[in-house]
Parts: sequence; structure tokens; C-alpha cells
Amino acid sequence: LALCLTFILVVGRCRVTSINRGLSLKELGNLDGAIADFAEAIQLNPQDADARYNRGYARYSIGDLDGALVDYSEAIRLNPRYANAYNNRGLVHYEKGNLDDALADYTEAIHLDLKDADFYVGRGNTHDTKIDHQRAMADYRKALELNPDHPDAQIMRDYIKRWG
Repeated sequence: LALCLTFILVVGRCRVTSINRGLSLKELGNLDGAIADFAEAIQLNPQDADARYNRGYARYSIGDLDGALVDYSEAIRLNPRYANAYNNRGLVHYEKGNLDDALADYTEAIHLDLKDADFYVGRGNTHDTKIDHQRAMADYRKALELNPDHPDAQIMRDYIKRWG
């Protein structure tokens, strides 16, 4: 029993170490190293939604949209309430031109977390791309209500002024 508990503790520490190292490498811009560390964490615990999410983020950052899509989808399968994974998968769909899938993911992210302005911005951008200015403006207004200092605030205000 003691040997089994020691094994569990060591494996748990290795998984956490891999995730933490991956996060540090991601912040430092070493995305290939981050992807390798997240892959190690996933190998140690295939049910780790955060490791999938973070590897998806790193893959997205190097332009591997298909790999990011797989990781975000798996993170959502493991944790269906993972709002950020829905949001980021929505961005991947958007960039791949799958606008209806992007809208569905952004809408689910909003459903799970009504207070994140970025989710409304993503959905608003998708509505804009679909030439649905009324819905885009509604989402931008909500984003500005939630975060008047959002990095895209002036762009959204200009959009509303133009189409409102």
C-alpha cells in the first residue's frame, strides 16, 4: 500500500510539474517545449482538461489550428462547463471559416460565463463577418458594458457609431 501511495504522489507531482513547466515555457514563448510538457501531462493523466486546453492554446499560437481544435474539443469533452475552451474553439472555427460552429461555441461560452467580455467580442466579430450588424452591435455593446476598458473598446465604439 505504501508503495502504491508513493507511486500516486510521484506521478501526481510529475503531472503538476509538467503543467507548470509548460505554462512557464508558453509564457516565455517556447511553444514547442510547452506543447511537449503538456503532452507529458496528458500522458500521465489523460483526463486532464486543463492540460488539453493549454496544449490547444500553444498549438493555436504556432498556427496548428487542426491540433488546437482537437485539444479544445477534448478539453470540452472532459469538462463540458469549460467556458474558455468553448471560446478558444470558437476562435479556431472562426479562423477556419466555420462561422456557424464559431457562433455555437461563443454562445455556449457566454451561456457558461455571462460576465466575460471577450466571449461577446468573439461572437460579435463572427456576426460582423456574417454581415449581421445588429447582432454584432448588441454583442459589442454588452462587451463594453462588462469591460469599458477592453483592449478593443475603441474599435467596438467606432463600429457601433458606424452601424448604429
